Amino acid sequence: MDYLEKIDPTISTHYIEYLINEKVLANKGMKQKVEVYSRLLCFIDTTDHYHPNHLYGLLLQSLYKAQAVLLGCMGRHEHALELYVYKLKNYAKAEEYILQANI
Repeated sequence: MDYLEKIDPTISTHYIEYLINEKVLANKGMKQKVEVYSRLLCFIDTTDHYHPNHLYGLLLQSLYKAQAVLLGCMGRHEHALELYVYKLKNYAKAEEYILQANI
């Protein structure tokens, strides 16, 4: 992923969209799912070469952490916090999110 982003950031965006559209996250084994999901989280956390609304619409419903990050990018902080607290039950991450977002 880093390699693609160095060449052309839009290529890495298309790659992430491909992974989501082809349901790679749904159809692979557990190890592969974790690897792809880690790449996705890293990508959305470290770059802005994508449209959060578009990517959010492609995500599987069960990818709560990715949804929370994208919701934060879209300024929908309350919804992002709901995911951290109620779905992920990660109160430390919710507190960290509040401090980072200055809300």
